[in-house]
Amino acid sequence: MFKDLRLAFRQMRKAPGFTTVALLTIALGIGASTAIFSVVDSALLRPLAYPHPEQLVEFCWKSQAFGTYPLVSGPAFKEWREHARQFTSMAISVDFPVVLVGAEVPERVSGAEVTPEFLGVLGVKPALGRDFEPAEGKTGGADAVMILTHEWWSRRFGADPAIVGRTLECANKSYRVVGVLPPRSLAAENVAFLVPLVLDDLPWRMDPASTWARAIGRLRPEASVASATDEIEALGRRLYTRSYPTFHFVGAAVRPLQ
Repeated sequence: MFKDLRLAFRQMRKAPGFTTVALLTIALGIGASTAIFSVVDSALLRPLAYPHPEQLVEFCWKSQAFGTYPLVSGPAFKEWREHARQFTSMAISVDFPVVLVGAEVPERVSGAEVTPEFLGVLGVKPALGRDFEPAEGKTGGADAVMILTHEWWSRRFGADPAIVGRTLECANKSYRVVGVLPPRSLAAENVAFLVPLVLDDLPWRMDPASTWARAIGRLRPEASVASATDEIEALGRRLYTRSYPTFHFVGAAVRPLQ
């Protein structure tokens, strides 16, 4: 083996250009492989940073045209939230891009509208202030409120603890900041804030033909993905047969959020 190594080193000294290119190629390959593994490990392999992440699931809709996809209708979600027994809680989140104008410099930011149970489903509690209250997810509830992510609070407001109680102007509406999340609380890193979503505030949200909501839920410890899927399919079929007979319900499912 040592004889082979000496021969290899002599050959490398005779062709320094080739040796340099070969070493750089190997180094780039190792670096790229390390970077790819880091992304896969953080996005796919490492468990979600929430309590009992194995209990977290997302709801999916079945369609003859598009197969299975992670959006559901408002009526179906409302039916599941009221009658499903395989879950401890469930919630909706939808993108909410706005322009923040109640600050020194206007800024376009991405937020999310969520039903008040959202943070409870994930098992996250605000580091400052409070969570949303149930009344804030109902028509005619309390004044518009907002919870900031730790990252946006730090970057935009200098981690000012006096932000709680301050009013911000977004989307032609005033929002009172009631809380700030702990660092890295949300899997979606681009979300700057959360505001309450009122499920039946807009007519199209309760359209039985419209699948628009990203829904998540937390399974009971004794429940399984299979039993939860059976339950929501049965409830969905009952709802559409009873209340929306002109719409064909193909099916629904849950799958692990990871």
